[in-house]
Amino acid sequence: MSDLRDAARQSLEALEIGYACAEAEAAQYHAAMAGYRPHRHAQMDADVQKIAQAITAIKAALEQPEQTNPWRDAVDHELSTLHMVASDDPRESIRRLIDWHCAVQIDPLVSSAAQELIERGRREALEQPEQERKLTDEVIADLWHQNGGFHHHFARALERWLKGQA
Repeated sequence: MSDLRDAARQSLEALEIGYACAEAEAAQYHAAMAGYRPHRHAQMDADVQKIAQAITAIKAALEQPEQTNPWRDAVDHELSTLHMVASDDPRESIRRLIDWHCAVQIDPLVSSAAQELIERGRREALEQPEQERKLTDEVIADLWHQNGGFHHHFARALERWLKGQA
């Protein structure tokens, strides 16, 4: 925003110089050509008036307080709170904030809700009906009897995991 204000200040300085020159030129023309070419006199006066109006408009704009963007300020505050730097793409910055908050929300070391979800899943797994346990045992047996490779290692890992959970 300050770049825009700097450009407006520079434009104002140039317009003020132009106004002084246009006013002097019009006064000189009026004195030298009094009574001749009335349309030219009117045109020069109109040009001087246009420059004066532009000067007034720019001065009024510069007197307005610099507007802030509350959305940008809020995102910038959140980023600095988390020791993150805003990227050139505002959407990317917002995505990083959302990702951080999601990661915290599902981290069981931070979130009691995430820890409760893990505990509930563990209880449900231990309370599964006997029929489901038999089906799990059959799947392990099938994987175990297949010839080596991934299935064999997977079956052993699944069996160790189930024994550790039960």
